[in-house]
Amino acid sequence: MRFCAFPYGKALMGDKMSADFALDQFWNTSPKERVTRCRQMAVLATQLAENASGNAKRDYLELAKQWHILANELEAWTEGLGELNT
Repeated sequence: MRFCAFPYGKALMGDKMSADFALDQFWNTSPKERVTRCRQMAVLATQLAENASGNAKRDYLELAKQWHILANELEAWTEGLGELNT
């Protein structure tokens, strides 16, 4: 299953990262990589918000906030398990 949260993300980010998000691939990465991916998506949403206005700006900022929340929760959970160092 593929989900692209940010349709213009590839043009904005270039080769740095893809805005494509595949949940099955996400769960098949290490916990540390998951946290990194969430933080990358938050940065992307914030950058997209900079060029947006009105509801789109608000929505991109909310997406960024949610990606940060997910990253923080994953980080706390995996640190509790001692998995981030792997």
